[in-house]
Amino acid sequence: MVPPQPTPSARPIFPPVACPCSLFPSLPRYHPPLGGPHARFPIRVKKLDDVTQVEFIDRNILDEANIQIIGDEIAALVDSSPTPKLVISFANVEHLSSAALGTLITINNRVRSRSGQLRLCNIDPQIYEVFAITRLNKLFQIHGQPTRL
Repeated sequence: MVPPQPTPSARPIFPPVACPCSLFPSLPRYHPPLGGPHARFPIRVKKLDDVTQVEFIDRNILDEANIQIIGDEIAALVDSSPTPKLVISFANVEHLSSAALGTLITINNRVRSRSGQLRLCNIDPQIYEVFAITRLNKLFQIHGQPTRL
């Protein structure tokens, strides 16, 4: 027996939707298809005084679609402040793609263009080695633990 074929009018992929339960209503949030309003986000954001702390949820930052979403969310955070102060924690991250490194460079340029500050922290030694080989450890300020800006 042959399974029925989907009709051309059926849309198997849903577009990103805004999360009504977000702590940051001005930020667009992506939910995977059929994820519902409480699906996991690729990052967790905390605001402490004038410093925004970003933490990656996933252990592997490899998927280009997720990297684009992460970049868009962090860009919105940067754009929401006249002089952004941002700390990005890699505490949960075990693998990072070159596309993710490119997104970090773009974020760094965006922060600097607004006279802001960006710090990276809690980077796994194997990931730090990639930063060192690519000389990105000279571009970014990297700390062991989150720091006060």
